[in-house]
Amino acid sequence: MAMNAAHGWKAIAKLTAIWDDTYNGLKQMSAFAEAKPSSGCDLFEQIEDENAPEEICVRVKPFVLNVPERANDMTIDLYIVISGRMTFDKNELVNNDRLVTLDFSTKAAYF
Repeated sequence: MAMNAAHGWKAIAKLTAIWDDTYNGLKQMSAFAEAKPSSGCDLFEQIEDENAPEEICVRVKPFVLNVPERANDMTIDLYIVISGRMTFDKNELVNNDRLVTLDFSTKAAYF
């Protein structure tokens, strides 16, 4: 179990870096856009699955994007809420330092 946790942390570190880059890109597209949480550290957590020792399961905690409805709008009146989970191939991460998705699910709403 400890080995899977260590690999899970590596996957989460990679996902956190991706989220942080995405957040910075969002802010470049629109200074008015917001994302909460803004840090990937608060967004991902490993899910232990004893029935899948060759997989790394990660839960994506709910996050909110508050963005303009159109790219050139100056008001942020569109809210998007997303949560989900992702499953990655542990062997690909260990052997090739790559996140290869085996399965995912998302829940999204906007208003």
